[in-house]
Amino acid sequence: MNIKKYILLLSSLFFFTFSNVCLSSTKFVQNIHYELIKQSPSIKLIKDPKIQIIEFFSFLCPNCYDFYNMIYKTNFLNKKFLKNLKVKKYHINGIGNKKLSELATYNWSIAIVLHVEDKVILPIFEGIQKSHKIYNYFTMRKLFIKAANIDKNIYDAAWNSFLVKALNIKQKELSKTWNVSSVPFIIVNNNSHIILNTLDITSPNTFLNDYINLIKILLKNKIK
Repeated sequence: MNIKKYILLLSSLFFFTFSNVCLSSTKFVQNIHYELIKQSPSIKLIKDPKIQIIEFFSFLCPNCYDFYNMIYKTNFLNKKFLKNLKVKKYHINGIGNKKLSELATYNWSIAIVLHVEDKVILPIFEGIQKSHKIYNYFTMRKLFIKAANIDKNIYDAAWNSFLVKALNIKQKELSKTWNVSSVPFIIVNNNSHIILNTLDITSPNTFLNDYINLIKILLKNKIK
Protein backbone atom coordinates (compact mmCIF):
# COMPACT_ATOMS: atom_id res chain seq x y z
CA MET A 1 0.00 0.00 0.00
CA ASN A 2 1.53 3.32 -1.03
CA ILE A 3 1.70 6.26 1.32
CA LYS A 4 -1.09 8.14 -0.44
CA LYS A 5 -3.55 5.27 -0.06
CA TYR A 6 -2.46 4.77 3.55
CA ILE A 7 -3.15 8.39 4.41
CA LEU A 8 -6.49 8.20 2.62
CA LEU A 9 -7.42 5.08 4.61
CA LEU A 10 -6.46 6.72 7.91
CA SER A 11 -8.46 9.81 7.01
CA SER A 12 -11.49 7.68 6.22
CA LEU A 13 -11.20 5.77 9.48
CA PHE A 14 -10.80 9.00 11.44
CA PHE A 15 -13.83 10.53 9.74
CA PHE A 16 -15.92 7.42 10.40
CA THR A 17 -14.90 7.25 14.06
CA PHE A 18 -15.32 10.98 14.61
CA SER A 19 -18.74 10.90 12.96
CA ASN A 20 -19.88 8.06 15.23
CA VAL A 21 -18.66 9.91 18.31
CA CYS A 22 -20.50 13.04 17.23
CA LEU A 23 -23.68 11.13 16.52
CA SER A 24 -23.44 9.40 19.89
CA SER A 25 -22.81 12.60 21.81
CA THR A 26 -25.57 14.52 20.06
CA LYS A 27 -28.26 11.84 20.14
CA PHE A 28 -29.67 13.39 23.28
CA VAL A 29 -30.01 17.14 23.22
CA GLN A 30 -30.60 19.42 26.19
CA ASN A 31 -34.04 21.05 26.20
CA ILE A 32 -35.29 18.43 23.76
CA HIS A 33 -34.66 15.06 25.41
CA TYR A 34 -33.92 16.44 28.87
CA GLU A 35 -33.85 19.73 30.71
CA LEU A 36 -31.92 21.08 33.66
CA ILE A 37 -34.03 22.09 36.61
CA LYS A 38 -33.27 23.88 39.84
CA GLN A 39 -34.32 22.52 43.20
CA SER A 40 -35.96 24.84 45.69
CA PRO A 41 -33.42 25.75 48.40
CA SER A 42 -36.14 25.28 51.02
CA ILE A 43 -36.51 21.54 50.33
CA LYS A 44 -33.67 19.05 50.24
CA LEU A 45 -35.11 16.24 48.19
CA ILE A 46 -32.19 13.83 48.16
CA LYS A 47 -30.57 13.22 51.53
CA ASP A 48 -29.23 9.82 50.53
CA PRO A 49 -26.42 10.27 47.96
CA LYS A 50 -27.11 6.75 46.68
CA ILE A 51 -30.53 7.83 45.42
CA GLN A 52 -29.90 8.97 41.88
CA ILE A 53 -33.36 8.85 40.32
CA ILE A 54 -36.53 10.52 41.56
CA GLU A 55 -39.79 9.47 39.93
CA PHE A 56 -43.10 11.25 40.37
CA PHE A 57 -46.07 9.11 39.42
CA SER A 58 -49.77 8.55 40.03
CA PHE A 59 -51.68 5.32 40.54
CA LEU A 60 -54.47 6.88 38.48
CA CYS A 61 -52.21 7.61 35.50
CA PRO A 62 -52.42 5.02 32.66
CA ASN A 63 -49.01 6.06 31.34
CA CYS A 64 -47.48 5.49 34.79
CA TYR A 65 -49.00 2.01 34.90
CA ASP A 66 -47.60 1.22 31.44
CA PHE A 67 -44.21 2.69 32.41
CA TYR A 68 -44.08 0.57 35.56
CA ASN A 69 -45.00 -2.61 33.67
CA MET A 70 -42.43 -1.87 30.98
CA ILE A 71 -39.52 -1.17 33.29
CA TYR A 72 -40.07 -2.52 36.79
CA LYS A 73 -42.45 -5.45 36.39
CA THR A 74 -40.25 -6.91 33.65
CA ASN A 75 -37.17 -6.32 35.82
CA PHE A 76 -35.53 -4.75 32.78
CA LEU A 77 -33.37 -2.34 34.75
CA ASN A 78 -31.86 -5.16 36.78
CA LYS A 79 -30.56 -6.68 33.56
CA LYS A 80 -28.64 -3.52 32.78
CA PHE A 81 -26.13 -1.33 34.61
CA LEU A 82 -28.89 0.11 36.81
CA LYS A 83 -29.04 -3.02 38.95
CA ASN A 84 -27.82 -1.22 42.07
CA LEU A 85 -29.26 2.17 41.27
CA LYS A 86 -31.63 3.54 43.89
CA VAL A 87 -34.91 5.04 42.74
CA LYS A 88 -37.19 7.11 45.00
CA LYS A 89 -40.81 7.34 43.95
CA TYR A 90 -43.27 10.03 45.02
CA HIS A 91 -47.00 10.14 44.33
CA ILE A 92 -48.83 13.24 43.14
CA ASN A 93 -52.42 14.44 43.37
CA GLY A 94 -54.49 15.95 40.60
CA ILE A 95 -54.85 12.93 38.31
CA GLY A 96 -58.32 11.52 37.78
CA ASN A 97 -60.79 11.32 40.67
CA LYS A 98 -59.71 13.87 43.29
CA LYS A 99 -60.66 11.85 46.38
CA LEU A 100 -59.12 8.64 45.07
CA SER A 101 -55.99 10.50 43.98
CA GLU A 102 -55.53 12.00 47.46
CA LEU A 103 -56.21 8.61 49.03
CA ALA A 104 -53.56 7.03 46.81
CA THR A 105 -51.00 9.69 47.77
CA TYR A 106 -51.70 9.12 51.46
CA ASN A 107 -51.37 5.36 51.08
CA TRP A 108 -48.11 5.78 49.23
CA SER A 109 -46.92 7.80 52.23
CA ILE A 110 -47.85 4.82 54.41
CA ALA A 111 -45.99 2.48 52.05
CA ILE A 112 -42.82 4.59 52.27
CA VAL A 113 -42.94 4.81 56.07
CA LEU A 114 -43.52 1.05 56.41
CA HIS A 115 -40.94 0.26 53.68
CA VAL A 116 -43.40 -1.85 51.69
CA GLU A 117 -43.37 0.11 48.43
CA ASP A 118 -42.30 -2.88 46.32
CA LYS A 119 -45.03 -5.05 47.82
CA VAL A 120 -47.97 -2.73 47.28
CA ILE A 121 -47.20 -0.74 44.14
CA LEU A 122 -48.36 -3.27 41.55
CA PRO A 123 -51.45 -4.43 43.50
CA ILE A 124 -52.56 -0.80 43.92
CA PHE A 125 -51.96 -0.05 40.25
CA GLU A 126 -53.99 -3.10 39.26
CA GLY A 127 -56.66 -2.49 41.88
CA ILE A 128 -57.31 1.00 40.55
CA GLN A 129 -56.76 0.58 36.82
CA LYS A 130 -57.30 -3.10 36.02
CA SER A 131 -59.68 -4.86 38.41
CA HIS A 132 -61.19 -1.62 39.77
CA LYS A 133 -61.36 -3.21 43.21
CA ILE A 134 -60.01 -0.01 44.78
CA TYR A 135 -62.44 2.89 44.76
CA ASN A 136 -62.57 4.19 48.37
CA TYR A 137 -60.81 4.12 51.76
CA PHE A 138 -62.09 0.69 52.78
CA THR A 139 -61.18 -1.09 49.54
CA MET A 140 -57.75 0.58 49.51
CA ARG A 141 -57.13 -0.40 53.14
CA LYS A 142 -58.15 -4.00 52.53
CA LEU A 143 -55.94 -4.44 49.49
CA PHE A 144 -52.98 -2.62 51.05
CA ILE A 145 -53.03 -4.81 54.18
CA LYS A 146 -53.18 -7.97 52.08
CA ALA A 147 -50.46 -6.90 49.64
CA ALA A 148 -48.11 -5.67 52.37
CA ASN A 149 -48.86 -8.73 54.50
CA ILE A 150 -49.25 -6.66 57.64
CA ASP A 151 -51.69 -6.61 60.54
CA LYS A 152 -54.59 -4.17 60.21
CA ASN A 153 -53.49 -2.49 63.45
CA ILE A 154 -50.16 -1.62 61.87
CA TYR A 155 -51.93 0.00 58.94
CA ASP A 156 -54.26 1.95 61.22
CA ALA A 157 -51.36 3.11 63.40
CA ALA A 158 -49.47 4.26 60.32
CA TRP A 159 -52.56 6.04 59.00
CA ASN A 160 -52.75 8.12 62.17
CA SER A 161 -49.02 8.64 62.61
CA PHE A 162 -47.27 11.98 62.46
CA LEU A 163 -44.64 10.58 60.07
CA VAL A 164 -47.21 9.62 57.45
CA LYS A 165 -49.05 12.93 57.74
CA ALA A 166 -45.78 14.86 57.41
CA LEU A 167 -44.65 12.78 54.43
CA ASN A 168 -48.01 13.26 52.75
CA ILE A 169 -47.56 17.03 53.00
CA LYS A 170 -43.98 16.70 51.76
CA GLN A 171 -45.06 14.77 48.67
CA LYS A 172 -47.46 17.57 47.74
CA GLU A 173 -44.75 20.18 48.31
CA LEU A 174 -42.20 18.29 46.24
CA SER A 175 -44.42 18.11 43.17
CA LYS A 176 -44.79 21.90 43.35
CA THR A 177 -41.09 22.40 44.02
CA TRP A 178 -40.13 20.45 40.90
CA ASN A 179 -43.00 21.96 38.89
CA VAL A 180 -44.31 18.53 37.94
CA SER A 181 -46.67 19.07 35.03
CA SER A 182 -47.08 15.50 33.81
CA VAL A 183 -46.27 11.99 34.97
CA PRO A 184 -44.25 9.88 35.00
CA PHE A 185 -41.78 12.67 35.75
CA ILE A 186 -38.18 11.44 36.01
CA ILE A 187 -35.37 13.38 37.66
CA VAL A 188 -31.76 12.17 37.40
CA ASN A 189 -28.95 13.24 39.70
CA ASN A 190 -31.14 15.80 41.39
CA ASN A 191 -30.85 18.21 38.47
CA SER A 192 -32.08 16.79 35.15
CA HIS A 193 -35.61 16.01 33.99
CA ILE A 194 -36.02 13.37 31.28
CA ILE A 195 -38.64 14.33 28.70
CA LEU A 196 -39.97 10.83 28.12
CA ASN A 197 -42.17 11.57 25.11
CA THR A 198 -39.11 12.61 23.08
CA LEU A 199 -37.48 9.18 23.33
CA ASP A 200 -37.76 6.64 20.52
CA ILE A 201 -41.07 4.78 20.87
CA THR A 202 -40.65 2.60 17.79
CA SER A 203 -40.75 -0.41 20.10
CA PRO A 204 -40.50 -1.11 23.86
CA ASN A 205 -36.87 -2.15 23.45
CA THR A 206 -35.84 1.00 21.60
CA PHE A 207 -37.58 3.14 24.20
CA LEU A 208 -35.92 1.28 27.07
CA ASN A 209 -32.51 1.48 25.43
CA ASP A 210 -32.93 5.22 24.92
CA TYR A 211 -34.05 5.59 28.52
CA ILE A 212 -31.06 3.63 29.83
CA ASN A 213 -28.53 5.43 27.64
CA LEU A 214 -29.84 8.87 28.55
CA ILE A 215 -29.69 8.04 32.25
CA LYS A 216 -26.08 6.94 31.79
CA ILE A 217 -25.25 10.31 30.30
CA LEU A 218 -27.13 12.32 32.93
CA LEU A 219 -25.57 10.37 35.80
CA LYS A 220 -22.20 11.77 34.75
CA ASN A 221 -23.45 15.29 35.41
CA LYS A 222 -22.38 16.59 38.80
CA ILE A 223 -25.17 16.95 41.37
CA LYS A 224 -25.79 20.61 42.07
